[in-house]
Amino acid sequence: AKRAEKFFDDDGNNLAMMMLDHGKIIYERYASGVDQDSKMFSWSMAKSLTAYTVGEALCSGKIKSLNDQAESYTPEIKDSAYGKATIKQLLTMSSGAPPGPPEYMGSQKDEWMNLTRGFKSITEMLNLYGARTENPGVFAYKNMDTEALVLAVNGNGNFKDLFATTIWNRADTEKSATWLVDKTGTINGSFGLGATLRDWARLALESLEMRNGTRGKCIQEFMMDATTKQIANEGGGSVNFYHYGYQTWIDPREQTGIYVWLGAYGQKVMIDPKNERILILFRHANDMKVNQQFGRLYCNWANCPPATAEHFKIGTKQ
Repeated sequence: AKRAEKFFDDDGNNLAMMMLDHGKIIYERYASGVDQDSKMFSWSMAKSLTAYTVGEALCSGKIKSLNDQAESYTPEIKDSAYGKATIKQLLTMSSGAPPGPPEYMGSQKDEWMNLTRGFKSITEMLNLYGARTENPGVFAYKNMDTEALVLAVNGNGNFKDLFATTIWNRADTEKSATWLVDKTGTINGSFGLGATLRDWARLALESLEMRNGTRGKCIQEFMMDATTKQIANEGGGSVNFYHYGYQTWIDPREQTGIYVWLGAYGQKVMIDPKNERILILFRHANDMKVNQQFGRLYCNWANCPPATAEHFKIGTKQ
């Protein structure tokens, strides 16, 4: 806790932080102006929860197979690379859709403005940036792969309701959540969730419940895949240390079992399923030095093995 306190105090961009050991809060801290009722915006941490909702759709039969093409559930994108991609390719950021003119952390040019100000719908963006296929099966981090997953779930159900009635409700959350939506009311699954710090902790704990079999064998099998390496990050992504599961970052020291939810501006949830230790951080600025300090803080606490030069080769390809 002393190390956590020093880490939090040393950088004015830190907003909120929590440590949990076997479900018990052992450290909780908020910056001035932030408290237990403040909704902390997910940015790309929402992607992991979107993937787990796809797992719920699979286990309830709304999605028949991860090998199905997305267009079989959402024909409005059938002529795009996203529609031609399988659900599994979308889960692993390997749709083959071209990256397009990027802005930041997987965003296409003007994506935030177009979606949040109602200029374009998610469907329109998918068709715009998925006009051709380049490298299917190769990891390339981009928000639009995630957005296609939301449409696929909506094709035979309702993403918002499925998330609410399964993951959110089972987590026994205290407050309400907020999702960003596009001009048609479609949820932005790639960066759109807001929830309190304590409810983010409950969502992390719920992911462990799903993974350990408490919620049934089907979702357990899905979560085991989701939270272990499915595809290598060979430099096509925006994070140069982690591999990728299903919309979830994976510690390359795979023996740790640690999986991570990451947001664009330094938001992190690090989850150790073996020792049931969770460390959560919300910030409003991304900083590589702070990221490294946070990783060391977590590993000192969770007793991670040291990272080797081989681990840090991930993402060095230009």
